[in-house]
Amino acid sequence: MLSKSNHLSRRFVLQLLGGTGLAIAFSSCRAQTPSTTAPLRIGLNVGNVPWEFENEAGELVGFEVDMIRIIAEQLNRPLEFLDLPFIDLFPSLLSQRIDIAMASITITAERKENFDFAQPYYDSDQSLTAKADSNINRLEQKC
Repeated sequence: MLSKSNHLSRRFVLQLLGGTGLAIAFSSCRAQTPSTTAPLRIGLNVGNVPWEFENEAGELVGFEVDMIRIIAEQLNRPLEFLDLPFIDLFPSLLSQRIDIAMASITITAERKENFDFAQPYYDSDQSLTAKADSNINRLEQKC
């Protein structure tokens, strides 16, 4: 997530991403535009395969990692990654500890009250699965 006050960077990121479903989130509370030499502080949840994870060599890889590296390159900004539990991503944005949160974040009405989101880039319809022989055929049924 980038701050709402960082209009040029924020606009670029919002236009760069497309699709539906998951997105990276941007804090709306930063008061100052960061220096172009200051690193973008990225909060992520390492181990979130295939979005962000460490490969066999211990390197940070994944779809969102690749995407944010391209964004940082276009913005001419270095990156600083912070591995955080998912539950800590949003408070870290609000406290300005990080600039962007990425961890295959689902956009919800509640989250949109406090954060801006890039255009979604993945359609992640939710579903439930039951064994064929379980006799469950409606959501209202219990096991």
